[in-house]
Amino acid sequence: MLKLFVSCGCLAVALCAQLPVNAAAAAGDAPRSTRSCARDADAAMSRPVPPDVPAIVREMRSETVGTALVKVDLLPSGALANASIYKSTGNPYLDRAALTAIRLSGFRPEVRDCTEIGGSYLVTVAFD
Repeated sequence: MLKLFVSCGCLAVALCAQLPVNAAAAAGDAPRSTRSCARDADAAMSRPVPPDVPAIVREMRSETVGTALVKVDLLPSGALANASIYKSTGNPYLDRAALTAIRLSGFRPEVRDCTEIGGSYLVTVAFD
């Protein structure tokens, strides 16, 4: 299952349903914090970086529109552990630009029961 970010300009900033992180977390055996917290929170993009259309795409007069789904794996700290193309734009240059934008962006982790948890999410990157 995956979460999707809410759209913000060219870069969608909602994390698309979370993939199961591991069996322990899925079973609810993840360590719990004893501090009190106001509420749970979904993972979010804290510092979105919009993608640039590569010069080679503009020079070749190639199609400069498309949407990529990028799978991101976040650590409990919110740091990006991995990013990969889940669904291509159909243009390798735009896919590479989407990955670059994601890798330069900042994220906040999901919080459940006052515990920051990592997970895998989908981020939509649109070129229009």
